[in-house]
Amino acid sequence: LLSLWNKHRHRMAPASKEIIDRLLAQGRLKIVKGRVIAIREETSLKVTYENNGQTYAVSADYVYNCTGPD
Repeated sequence: LLSLWNKHRHRMAPASKEIIDRLLAQGRLKIVKGRVIAIREETSLKVTYENNGQTYAVSADYVYNCTGPD
């Protein structure tokens, strides 16, 4: 299934793309690249992640794992 997943994982329905585009434009959604180091549950989720050797922390209401079927 991994081969099939790799071909289709970045496709989405046009209606979903419209919602994502709108949330990005409103500043209600932020997409970041990196490796999750930790997620702690506080008043919201506190996500610590690493990208290019730097560590960042952000608060989030939701976190989506887009790394594949594993």
